[in-house]
Amino acid sequence: MRKILVLLTLALATQAFGYNGINRLQLIEDRYKLQESLSPLGHDFAIDTRLSIGGEIFDLVDDISDLQTLSDGTGNDAAIQSEFTELTNTWNGREFSGRYSLDAGIPLFKFKAWGLKFTPELIRFQLGVTGVVGITEEVLTKQDVISFLPDGMPVALQDVILALDFNNSRPGDADQDLADFISQEITAGNVPNIRGAVNLNSFSGLVTINSDLKEALVNGQKLPAAEIYAKIETKIGPQVAWEGKHFFGHAALYGLGRMDYQFSIAASNVENMTDALNIPQTLEEMNMALDASVGYKNANYQIVASMNEVKLFNISEEDDADLRYGNPMMYKVQADARFRPYSFLKLNVYGGLHKREGYEFMDGVYAGASTGLFVWKDRLGINLRTQLDQDHLTLTPNLKFWVMQIDGMYKVPIASERDGVEVSPAYSVNLRVFI
Repeated sequence: MRKILVLLTLALATQAFGYNGINRLQLIEDRYKLQESLSPLGHDFAIDTRLSIGGEIFDLVDDISDLQTLSDGTGNDAAIQSEFTELTNTWNGREFSGRYSLDAGIPLFKFKAWGLKFTPELIRFQLGVTGVVGITEEVLTKQDVISFLPDGMPVALQDVILALDFNNSRPGDADQDLADFISQEITAGNVPNIRGAVNLNSFSGLVTINSDLKEALVNGQKLPAAEIYAKIETKIGPQVAWEGKHFFGHAALYGLGRMDYQFSIAASNVENMTDALNIPQTLEEMNMALDASVGYKNANYQIVASMNEVKLFNISEEDDADLRYGNPMMYKVQADARFRPYSFLKLNVYGGLHKREGYEFMDGVYAGASTGLFVWKDRLGINLRTQLDQDHLTLTPNLKFWVMQIDGMYKVPIASERDGVEVSPAYSVNLRVFI
């Protein structure tokens, strides 16, 4: 099954022109985080878990299963390759995303001082796992061939690959291994002899040159391409919210741990390409970070500005850390108009923007409205929120019970394309238990 996943979801990958997995993840994840922030945990012991999926992931799984059945059965190589080519053509121009989050909080007692009411938390823990895969048609380069190999490849070998003339490669009935092609060119005197510095056998079987790859490298023929990027982050630390007559805000100081993974792979050389996967096994960086906000409110209106994930200093870092995401902070401003014409009815209209360095200003602009019916001092209720941004209309129904709440989310695409891929629908389900 692992091989089939590589065949399909990582098929024919390169650093895609017009598609950047890191930047796309920043925008998609920030939009997911925005939905999470619209339902704050509050001052309770709480456990909150949320799963979000973007794209026609279930259809993709069905196609993977069909290919796996063919591969495990009597299908010959030609039939498997034909099925695989059909799948890559089917999913060309698509993007898939997913996020899982787990949040928990342990409150402390509230108190008043200096005319303000303080609401501290002993600890707030957050775990977030987010990933994107984008499939496009791109032109492959020699630099992309280097990206197909494991991280940490010797510079001498990289220089030789950049100097190769792929017109000299001989893919035919038996495709040519890249390591064998390099040896051929060394023997012919076309590239420097690096055999004494680099063990070419250790890279054997990772990249295979077939006719499609040669055509792409020599003549610039476009091939379907995919890029995969995934990130895991954890946050743990105390926080405190404060509130006065009109002004309010919060501050959180926490350890922010991150690891990420970005990989490119070509379908023309999927044989043994899983050997090149080098996924980090531990958090690559742990930093001390800060979230802070300040706002102003009156009877029906409020505005709040915040900065999030501000790196203060580094706590620890793995020796081989290669964090592609970096440490960009996010800014956010939101204004709300809230009305309660009856004790059981809540109305809210809001708008705002969020910004991080990986996407444009207008990508973070949003506006929305919600209507809720609540009884028993708001312990029981139902709420429907709608929200609009450049790419989606988001619908979020919510059911609140005494000690738990459940909500769903459906993002309906209103734009056709973004960064060379089709804008996909997204779905989410959230369960929260609080005391």
